[in-house]
Amino acid sequence: MRPRKMRIMNFAVVERIKMKYLLRKNKNNRILYESLLMFFAEGIGLSFMLFIYLIRPKMLSIDEIGLIGYVLSLVSFFSTFFIFGVDNTGARLIITHEDENSKKRIAGLTLLIGILLSFLYSIFMFIVSFFVPFFGDPQAAILIRITLPFVGYNIILAIYNQVCYALGRIKEASVQLALYSMIYFVLMIAMYYIGIFNVRSAVIVEYGTRMLVVLVPVVIIYFKYLRFYKEEWQEFKKEQKERGWTIYFSRIIFFPTLGIDSLILGYFYPLASVAHYTLSNTISAPINVIGNSLSQSLYRRFSNKNKIDNKYIMYLVLVTLASCIGCYGISFVVIKYFLGNEYMPMIYILPVTILSYAIRGVTTLYTSFMNAKGMAKEIRNCAVMGFIGNILFSFALIIPFGAIGGAVSRVIVLGVNLGMRVFYCGKYHKLEGEV
Repeated sequence: MRPRKMRIMNFAVVERIKMKYLLRKNKNNRILYESLLMFFAEGIGLSFMLFIYLIRPKMLSIDEIGLIGYVLSLVSFFSTFFIFGVDNTGARLIITHEDENSKKRIAGLTLLIGILLSFLYSIFMFIVSFFVPFFGDPQAAILIRITLPFVGYNIILAIYNQVCYALGRIKEASVQLALYSMIYFVLMIAMYYIGIFNVRSAVIVEYGTRMLVVLVPVVIIYFKYLRFYKEEWQEFKKEQKERGWTIYFSRIIFFPTLGIDSLILGYFYPLASVAHYTLSNTISAPINVIGNSLSQSLYRRFSNKNKIDNKYIMYLVLVTLASCIGCYGISFVVIKYFLGNEYMPMIYILPVTILSYAIRGVTTLYTSFMNAKGMAKEIRNCAVMGFIGNILFSFALIIPFGAIGGAVSRVIVLGVNLGMRVFYCGKYHKLEGEV
């Protein structure tokens, strides 16, 4: 009997080991699948966006391109203040709930708040447009007014994407990421050949497409849950009070100042310089896709982890470095042989903007972990440093050195910010231990 019992025990141990291996393998495969899905979706979207930014200069003057970039910076800058941390509060509540129906109700409530905030933001931007001529180009005020119904797209987009990541609906978020630039690219070409493409129609159609692409799935998929739920609202208010406002404060003093460089540049330098700078950042943006794809796939999994696995960090760093080299090589050829001499100053700006997006891509992994764990105070500390650094280095480097100064300023601030986040995540792991 004893040998038989031993055989049964050994069989059970082997099966347990096999089950653990299969679960770990399936989990890793799932993370890889979701990361690749996000990567390709964002890659497709950014590829079309790159085509837009490369072809549009052939349709509009460099000053008009600079004006569009300036308006986009204004809208993005102010919209950050109107999210109020709603996206992170809703996402944290979703990943900490087990009941699927409760998750959907929280998602619906969060999206409803986002739509209301978008409406309030349109009213705010109408007021802002009257002050724009005092600190920028007067034409920007006109462009803002004619796009008022759509300027709040950033708010709904940020909340919608975060809800998708928290629910694990990576496919849903991926489709949205790729769709906008594909639609706008087709519309831009069509308008050009019809003869109605100008700076006004370019901005109206761009913002209108952005808003519709995000608003349609929100209404169609979540219409049943776009309600005010009393119980979920009480939970939402509690989470917002405990962590949401602190994280929001962190955002409004850090992320908006990442766009202040374009505003300073537009005030002290010609719009052509703004065009060089914004286009360099657009070309460099795909570098950030890798880190963003991995971090969003891991976001809901961080809720039961106390550290970021070293293998994810190593993978992200190596792939990001390879992407930086490829990005600059392709960009050099495109600028020299496609865009022409008018855009040659970008050759010297691009290496720095590529480096800044590489740092930002790695940082997203740590940011996602800190958001999932509700590390509000640590996020606030990083934000305070970022705010002071952005203001200080942007004015110190942009005024004397122009666009290249703005790019160097970002590298310095983002580099220090990454170091702080690495420190805080390591400290959290030491305090909490292994899960």
